[in-house]
Amino acid sequence: SSAASDVYKRQVLNRCAPIFFVFILLSISSEQGRAQAADKNLTEGSPKQELSGAAIASVTGAIFSRIALGVVCDSFGPRYGHGVLQLLTSTATFCMAAVDDSAGFIVVRMFIGFSLATFVSCQFWCSVMFNVKIVGTANAVAGGWGNAGAGFTHLIMPYIYEGMTKSQPAFIAWRCAFFIPAFAQILIGLAILLFGQDLPDGNY
Repeated sequence: SSAASDVYKRQVLNRCAPIFFVFILLSISSEQGRAQAADKNLTEGSPKQELSGAAIASVTGAIFSRIALGVVCDSFGPRYGHGVLQLLTSTATFCMAAVDDSAGFIVVRMFIGFSLATFVSCQFWCSVMFNVKIVGTANAVAGGWGNAGAGFTHLIMPYIYEGMTKSQPAFIAWRCAFFIPAFAQILIGLAILLFGQDLPDGNY
């Protein structure tokens, strides 16, 4: 039915969005490593060590946030869990522009990693929106499409960064590049809260 099709499209979009925002960091990490050479406040340690520590922090943040979001989905529904998390983590994405030392970079990266917990709400949605005859396929397609967000991010973010370097120094350009995904997170979070649906027959 058209209603089921609309629900499925929303789930696919919801899977793609969070992965896009997290992999923004990876897509410009090599560019950022070079940009850090021009940023005196971020060169006290090894850029490679900083990026490695930030990656670990991101995964650690995702582990704890996924557990917390599971409880939120059970109690308030996936719509609020997903939408609110997008809005909250958008602030961390904005904060990346204000980072001025290695510790700040790692902390902000950890909070951005919280957005990976939206995977939980997406799994919740697919599980309640589709019956046992199709739920496996629904999860597989939605999950695969979500992972495509990583490839999409790797494709476009370097171009955004390079475009900004034409008018700004490299150490400013990589910071400004984060404004675009942060604003996108706000738009997607609001869209989910306004137009999302927790269950086939309504909301929590």
